[in-house]
Amino acid sequence: ITALSASGLPSRRFSFEGFLPQSNKEREEYLRSVCKDVRTMIFHISPHDTEKDITDLIEFLGDRQAVLAKEITKINEKYFPLTLSQIKEGFKSGEINPKGEFVLIVTGYEADESDMFWADMTIEQHFEHYVNLGLSKMDATKAVARDRGVPKNEIYKELN
Repeated sequence: ITALSASGLPSRRFSFEGFLPQSNKEREEYLRSVCKDVRTMIFHISPHDTEKDITDLIEFLGDRQAVLAKEITKINEKYFPLTLSQIKEGFKSGEINPKGEFVLIVTGYEADESDMFWADMTIEQHFEHYVNLGLSKMDATKAVARDRGVPKNEIYKELN
């Protein structure tokens, strides 16, 4: 929370994601599940995995605005407000020392018009779209909520 509040990135809605999974399969599944999350995301970055973590985040999330916080609440506390690719380059060039404790704050997904196929649909039509694709009612409710950036209980109330 300290890093988020000092980052200057949107803090109204955020999620704490912790460390990325170590297993490649789990990591890929996880990153696919959060790639369209509209909330600001908070990650812990291990000094041993900085390059791999940042590379994978760029691959799945795109080159988003981010703030790398180093050594929070310590005398050498630093903040690097950059894009993910600039952070990666900073580690490569040595401009950012990879030793230490890191928290990475990444902006949420910003949908463009092609992602909003549902924009002219009612919630019921949007829900039926996912059910027709074979999702269970619960998963369809979650998908509609994720697309619209609202809690799933709001979608559930609207449908019942």
